Amino acid sequence: MKQDSLYKEFAKWYDEVYVDKKQTKKEIIFLNKIFKKHKVKSVLDVACGSGRHTFEIYIKGYKVDGFDLSKELLNIAKKKAKESDSKINFYFGNMCNINLKKKYDALICMFTSFNYLCEAEEQLSAFKSFNKSLKKNGILIIDFGFLWNWIVTNTAKKKLVNVYEKGNKKLIDEIVVNWSALNNIWVQTNNYKGYENNKLIIKEKDIIKLSILTPEILKILCLTNGFEIVDFYVDFNLKEKLNKYSNESKKRLKRLILIAKKVK
Repeated sequence: MKQDSLYKEFAKWYDEVYVDKKQTKKEIIFLNKIFKKHKVKSVLDVACGSGRHTFEIYIKGYKVDGFDLSKELLNIAKKKAKESDSKINFYFGNMCNINLKKKYDALICMFTSFNYLCEAEEQLSAFKSFNKSLKKNGILIIDFGFLWNWIVTNTAKKKLVNVYEKGNKKLIDEIVVNWSALNNIWVQTNNYKGYENNKLIIKEKDIIKLSILTPEILKILCLTNGFEIVDFYVDFNLKEKLNKYSNESKKRLKRLILIAKKVK
C-alpha cells in the first residue's frame, strides 16, 4: 500500500470540504457505545488522517493516539493538537507494521482504509499488527466499504459525481469505477477539481485500488490472527446487523463494520 499522492495537494482541503461532520458525529456515538460496553479506556486510531475521529474520541475522555501513512495529514493533526493543547500522540507508519511500545484497549480503522490493502499478504500482516497493538481482550473495530454487496446486488455505479461545498470552496469529484471479481479488486479513478471563489485551485487525477472483501474473508482473517468475531454491522446505528440480510437481498449496504475481540 503506497501513500496517496493526492494528499500532497488535497490535505489542506480535507477537513474543510471533504469531511461530513454529521456523519462523524454518528460514527462517534457508535464507537462510544462500543467502547463503554467493553470498558475501553485507551484507543489507537489507525489510518487516522487529520484526526477526524481521534479528536472527538479524546473529547469523550479516552486516551487516544493516531497512526497514519500520510505525513501531510499527520502534520495537520499535530498542528490541531498543539493549537487545542490536546495530549494526543500521532505516529507515522504503515498499518501492516505497527510497532509502538504500548498496547491499547481498542483499535479502530475507519472510512474504508483497510480496503486499500489489496494483497492477501498485506491483509494478514495488518491483522497480525492489530493483534500485537491490543491488550488481552482488546476490541478491534474496522469500517469497510461494502463493495462486495454493491456488486452482488447490482447496485454498484460505474460513474458518479460528488460535489462538496463549504463557504467559498467547492470540490467536484468525478468517479469512474471498474472491478474484477476474479482478483477481488475495485479500481476507482477520481478526478478532483477544487475551486475557491470560482477559481480552479486543485486539479488532480487519482487512481486507487480497493480490495473487495467478503464477510467470509474477514472471518478467516480474524480466526487465523487471534480474533473472535463479536458482530458485523451494516450501519452506525447499532441496530442494522449483517445477519438481517440474506445474500439475495437487493438492499445496497454501504458499510460493513467489524467488531472483534482479541482472544489470543
